[in-house]
Amino acid sequence: MTALACGTMNAMRTWDIFFRLAAVTLLGAACIASAAGQAAVQNGSASTAGRARSIVLPRELIAGASATLSVLDAAGRLVPGVALETTDGENLHTDATGRAIFAAPAAPGKLLVHVEGMMIAASAPVVAAPDAALGASANVQLTSSPHVLELHNRFELAGTGFRGIADENHVAIGEKQALVLAASPTSIVALPDPGTSLGMAVLSVEAMNQGSTTAATVVVAVEAIEPQGPLRVGQQTTFTVRVRGTREPVAVEVSDLSPAILRLTGGNPLKLTTSGGEMNEAQFEVVPLAAGKYSIRARLAAQNE
Repeated sequence: MTALACGTMNAMRTWDIFFRLAAVTLLGAACIASAAGQAAVQNGSASTAGRARSIVLPRELIAGASATLSVLDAAGRLVPGVALETTDGENLHTDATGRAIFAAPAAPGKLLVHVEGMMIAASAPVVAAPDAALGASANVQLTSSPHVLELHNRFELAGTGFRGIADENHVAIGEKQALVLAASPTSIVALPDPGTSLGMAVLSVEAMNQGSTTAATVVVAVEAIEPQGPLRVGQQTTFTVRVRGTREPVAVEVSDLSPAILRLTGGNPLKLTTSGGEMNEAQFEVVPLAAGKYSIRARLAAQNE
């Protein structure tokens, strides 16, 4: 369930950090909404999930091989019982965990999956298996993994030897198991356990009967810090993004999702680098344009692997 804190300096952490304001004149208390739901996702419980909002597919599918997708609601919770249809005519339903296992098309191309009766879709390329290393005897190898990952945001892994059935892969960060949301023989999308420790960690991947491998990563939390005092139309205000878990500077991206209500000075989206050090912050300026609700999203910038 979405948690909402108004008129405080609390920094709510989420997959994406949102600042929200609900006021008639933009003079009311600022609110930060946390799109929670990590606990429900980690426990495999989707009983309280809302309506489907997005589909998570592996970044790449292997022609003819098994794969797993998941459906999430607006708060990031897995949604069971969702009817989906693929471009090759396959009908799918998410199971009690909010995921669905399917077979990728036999020929290379592109697979589109959409929720029946809704304008919600996702796609992924379908490629031929490049060699026998993708077969049942392949050893797990990582070709791409995040050097820095967010505690409350999903991350992607690329490699060989993965299993297309999500639960046949085991991804851990330190001592905590991550939840595999989507999988194919070459791609995994996973979500960290919310109890994962911040800082340097060993990321491990194991696939059933195909061995395991590890990589180094740094787990961080991105926190939104509210400005003090009310926001006023036309008056520039400073917001802050803080990164915990590392003293190294980190690239972040801030996006204004309500440009009619306010404007980010410096561009939208806005690329920033945190200061490093103990506080490890980045500040940006916002100019309120009109009364109403607004949303600003702050997250780690895309990494070049």
